[in-house]
Amino acid sequence: MARVEEVQAEALDEYVYAYSRPGRLEAALGQYRAIYGDAEDNREKALPKLEMPVLALGGGSAEPALGSARRVAEDVEAGAVPNAGHYMHEERPEEVAGRLLDFLD
Repeated sequence: MARVEEVQAEALDEYVYAYSRPGRLEAALGQYRAIYGDAEDNREKALPKLEMPVLALGGGSAEPALGSARRVAEDVEAGAVPNAGHYMHEERPEEVAGRLLDFLD
């Protein structure tokens, strides 16, 4: 989970505004309500694994991202973004951008 002190105040204000509007939080949480159905759909409609290189980054730990990516891709490079949580792209944008650029180079 993102640590409040790691997310810029402007971004935090935007999250509060967006999720405070009627029906928005319910819509945002819908992805979690659908997770079991999505998992079943993914199992039923499994395609051959991706053959291209895939980068799987995780905030704090690479293990969850690595496990998920290996289910759908053959060539997986995984890594952790230290001192980051769920919103690593906001908490550590320079680190994430650097990892992406290195991977794509």
